[in-house]
Amino acid sequence: MYIGLAEYYSAELSQKIKRGLHESRQKGFCGGGRPPYGYFYKDRRVCIDEERADVIRFIFKEYYSGKVVREIIDELTEKGVLYHGKRFIENTIFKILHNEKYIGIRTSVTNSTGIVRATDLPPCFPITVITLLPCFVTSALISLRFRLFISVPKS
Repeated sequence: MYIGLAEYYSAELSQKIKRGLHESRQKGFCGGGRPPYGYFYKDRRVCIDEERADVIRFIFKEYYSGKVVREIIDELTEKGVLYHGKRFIENTIFKILHNEKYIGIRTSVTNSTGIVRATDLPPCFPITVITLLPCFVTSALISLRFRLFISVPKS
């Protein structure tokens, strides 16, 4: 009997935690963790670090104007810009360019019990896009980004 009560309590607690996290996200609060480069937390909300935001904008602008990632890294190094105390590397630049948070999109998957990670579900599961983060990049660069990175499936 105690096993059944413990199982019920665990399931109920899990549902309450997921509901609480979902409601916090709806209010615009962050769930914790390390913020992406260029953001910081203030009063449980995500804010833009303007100094680093200029670096992110520079990376997007230079990449979409046709520069190679290595050239962007060299320019950042010449300016003395570091990524968490180290020199930028190619993977870091590509992660920044592919990170939807920089264009203001935060993706979560919802179901009847609350929020779960997309990796926990089959690929056909519906995804709810919640925009909570302040945007770094202009709409012109956003549209260019989607044309370059999102491929249209062949019929």
